[in-house]
Amino acid sequence: MTFLIRVQDDGRGMEAARLAEVLQSEQKDNAAIGLRNVDRRLRMLYGKDYGLRIESVAGHGTRAEIRIPIER
Repeated sequence: MTFLIRVQDDGRGMEAARLAEVLQSEQKDNAAIGLRNVDRRLRMLYGKDYGLRIESVAGHGTRAEIRIPIER
């Protein structure tokens, strides 16, 4: 079983290329360091099937999900 936290907005969203940059661990852009840290730590704790997932469409909004197992 998975515990899911989902936050969604209908704001301006972002292009796919920017979204990919945000989640790349090698990226030196400090603007998204918190998102990368949360994702990396959740994956280290719970495995590759868990962590942060972000979907965004420019002009239509963004959805962010955190997935963690209920039981380990």
